[in-house]
Amino acid sequence: MSGLFGVATCSRQERPTPANDDVHRIADALRLHAYDRTDVTSPASGLAIGRLRRDGASSPAAPWRHPGGPWMWLAGEFYRATGAPIDQIARVYDHADEGDAVRRLTATDGMFQVAVWNEQTATLQIVNARHGLVPCYYACINGTLIFAPRIRPLLLPWVPRTLDAVAVAEYARYQQLLGERTWIEGIRLLPAASVLTFDTRRGTLDTRRYWDWDRIAVRPATSFADAVATTADLERRAILRRLDGHSRTGVYLSGGLDSRRILAVAAAQTPVTTISYGAPGCRDVVLAARIARRAGAAHHWHPFVDGRWVIDAAPDHLALTEGQHSWVHAHGMSTLAAARERIDVNLSGWAGGSPYFWILMDRALSAFATTDPTGKARSVHETFSQQLTWPGLTDPEATGLLRQCDGESLNTLALASMASHVDASAADDPARRLMFINARNHDRRLTLNFVTFTRSAVGVRCPFIDHEFIDYVYALPDAVLLHPQFHHAVTTRLAPRLATIPRDRDWRLPHPSPWVRTPHALWRRGLGWLGRHGVRLTTPHGTLYADYENYLRHELRPWAERLLFDERTLARGFYDAAALRALWRRHVDGRELHTIGKIAPLMAIEMALRYLVDGDPPDVACGLDGNGRQSP
Repeated sequence: MSGLFGVATCSRQERPTPANDDVHRIADALRLHAYDRTDVTSPASGLAIGRLRRDGASSPAAPWRHPGGPWMWLAGEFYRATGAPIDQIARVYDHADEGDAVRRLTATDGMFQVAVWNEQTATLQIVNARHGLVPCYYACINGTLIFAPRIRPLLLPWVPRTLDAVAVAEYARYQQLLGERTWIEGIRLLPAASVLTFDTRRGTLDTRRYWDWDRIAVRPATSFADAVATTADLERRAILRRLDGHSRTGVYLSGGLDSRRILAVAAAQTPVTTISYGAPGCRDVVLAARIARRAGAAHHWHPFVDGRWVIDAAPDHLALTEGQHSWVHAHGMSTLAAARERIDVNLSGWAGGSPYFWILMDRALSAFATTDPTGKARSVHETFSQQLTWPGLTDPEATGLLRQCDGESLNTLALASMASHVDASAADDPARRLMFINARNHDRRLTLNFVTFTRSAVGVRCPFIDHEFIDYVYALPDAVLLHPQFHHAVTTRLAPRLATIPRDRDWRLPHPSPWVRTPHALWRRGLGWLGRHGVRLTTPHGTLYADYENYLRHELRPWAERLLFDERTLARGFYDAAALRALWRRHVDGRELHTIGKIAPLMAIEMALRYLVDGDPPDVACGLDGNGRQSP
């Protein structure tokens, strides 16, 4: 992982500890692995700024200062850049006033974070890229600004560890946090596409957005064929921009569509190593191997025989994502040590499917045709709680399980928070509004954690987070963007040979032509009929790459019971103990599907609170004994 961290103090405030002492405490807390490196600079009294980076990663010099000009720090990288990235920033600030320099910097496409210290104005600015892929958590307490790419390093001795009850409510209902909220009151995530400015003379803090999803308006009518051709071309260019010619390139390959398109384009330019993980014989494993073989990639599979790898990965996953990402999403963690030996950069398919997010559309779109704000909020509330990941607590279950906090029901707090995020979106088109709510919350606060923990070991570049691609695709008319064959048509255009391999979701060919799909569907149906009559010509493939439900009923059961029913957990007062035990019995009985989405978030909440509020080491916070074993 890379990122910037620092301490900036108002010149009129007395500090409890020197800024240099605090920034070194932050640096020590950020270094989780032997290959993590930090460097710290103090360009002024009361100001100290550092950078976290991986050993061996290509990294610009830090800091940089033009004689008489501002100091500059960079984490991450620019795309479509010529020359060293820090030189790009220098040229911007050399030839423009500060306001224009920030405007030019924020128009840059990339995965970056920049800090600029201006001695003349005594201001520190932190600028993140349009989609905020390099996280920056910050707090301003008694005239002192602190910031870092993770939350726990900011919990200095003088920083209150006050729990945010709304965060608990959100996570219990949606299995994620929303917006810019964290577990700790007073610590926030810097919004994407933002400039944070701290005035050290006055001790004032200001954040402003320079771009938002709502700026994307639906373009005039575009034909299906033109949209497919242009989308494929923009996607190809975005992938090629992320190849640098000297890094060992890798792709985490599944049976889906995004990763196979990236592989097809990248493998035509450079050798690509592909990585997959999962239970033997599952669709992802079988299809990924077929796709890699056809593309000529060196392929590596990491088998999941049982759930014990979850215990091994849990402490590092907790430390990197700080409970914002449940352990049921930690599947890539167990591959990172081996990936670091094989690749330098992972071309990630993250957010590739977001423009085609029919699940969100189907159930919630009708509610957005009404003028009833309560109906809109409830439709998104239902979608986030039941459809975007494992189905979570239903409203009746939540009413019986979740107690009050500070006099308010946790269930009520969650719905009110969701309503505020629905109201914050101003897009006129209902489909865009829903997609943008999804992008701001589900994408950035839940699934981006896959990028975050992968970046702890190798570089990550995200082709689908590209200015030109996003500005075009998200503006396509609904008739094109929501067409069931649009995603398939783009796949066929970019990766025609790989489009004749089924996709994992339904084992059907991701091909737009019925002349290709129909014969394959009939063939599969025939095989199914033969199988039902005792003639098995092919081996059936399971859909699950990791059977978390049964992991939790068997090898992970002692771990779950230790976390859920520990005195410390129950004493927090968030749950009705009888309702919690009844929910656990339902899961252990195994007579209903998807109870994992109701229980895993409660475990994740407890681990996060032990890690951040109680201050436990990550293994102890995970309910382990300090040696990676389940506590008795």
